[in-house]
Amino acid sequence: MQSLWVTLLLLMIGSLSLEARIGETVEALQLRHGSGKEIGENQIVFTIENFDVTITFEKGESIREIYTTRIGNNDEFHPMSEKEVQQLLKIQGEGKSWQKIEEEPDGRSLWLMAEGTLYARFLPKFNTLTFTAALKAVPKNR
Repeated sequence: MQSLWVTLLLLMIGSLSLEARIGETVEALQLRHGSGKEIGENQIVFTIENFDVTITFEKGESIREIYTTRIGNNDEFHPMSEKEVQQLLKIQGEGKSWQKIEEEPDGRSLWLMAEGTLYARFLPKFNTLTFTAALKAVPKNR
């Protein structure tokens, strides 16, 4: 019984360490995951567990996060499994539900968070799962 609790605790800790959420600041992500590698004026790549996470920032907050699976610490990548996709959707969703709004025969999929604040797109050909903040509605007064 004790080994079951230890296993569950390790799984929870692993899920928490994988977190990188849309809307987070550069500072918050660097505090949790280290400095990362800047690849552009507004982009940083973090290696988090078995993922490379390329994050695009606007006004200091994450607006797009692209997850790619890795094999260990080398530059080899493996196809992202359905389990990994579902795990990342759950983490980004923070308990909110996702609605699959598109699925292609080649495995490409698009989800929309129930509240309409976040999109997720899986592209198996490129081995990526991308989370993007939905555009905010423009006020009608404009």
